[in-house]
Amino acid sequence: MNSSYATDLRQAQTDEQLYKLGVVSGVVAGASKNTAEQLTAQKRLSEEQLDVNAKAIEVQLSSAQTKVEQAKAQLDLYQKQSEALHVRAGISGVLAQLPVPLQVGQHVTAGTSVAKVIQLDKLKAALQIAETQARDIQIGQPASIDTHNGIIPGHVSRIDPSVLNGTVTVDVALDGPLPLGRGLT
Repeated sequence: MNSSYATDLRQAQTDEQLYKLGVVSGVVAGASKNTAEQLTAQKRLSEEQLDVNAKAIEVQLSSAQTKVEQAKAQLDLYQKQSEALHVRAGISGVLAQLPVPLQVGQHVTAGTSVAKVIQLDKLKAALQIAETQARDIQIGQPASIDTHNGIIPGHVSRIDPSVLNGTVTVDVALDGPLPLGRGLT
C-alpha cells in the first residue's frame, strides 16, 4: 500500500503542476487529488488501527503474564504442601508403630504423633518396685532384665523419689544388646 500511496501522491502533485501549466484538465488533476486524499485517509486509518492492535496485544500479553505468575505461585504452594506431607523423624532409630495405626490418605493435624522412633542405644527398663524393697536399691547397682526372649544385663540409673500406689519407679540402663526375636511394640 505504501508504494501505491507514494505513486498516487506523486501523480497528484504532477497533475497539479501540469494543470497549472494548462497541459491537463482540471478534472484529471481533481481526480488525482481525490485519489491521493483517499489514500492518505486510508493510510492514517490503517496506522491508527495498527496502534490499537499493538495496544490490545500489549494488554493481552500483560494479562497472560499475570496468569503465568499466578500459576507459578500456585505451583510453588503445591510443592511446599507436598513437601510438608513427608514425615521425618528428628532422631535416628527404629520405627515403632502407634497403638492406633493411621490409614493411607488419612488427614491428621500438624504435630500429631504418627509413629514412635526408638533409639535402641538409649532404651531403659522402668521397673515398679515395692516401696519396702526399693530402700535396698542403689544407683549403679547391677541388674538383669528378663524380656521373656532373653536376659539383658544392666545397672540402676535412677530411682524415682516419689511413691505411687506403694511402688517406686526404678530405671535400669541396659548394658547389653537386645535379644533377637520379637519386634518392639
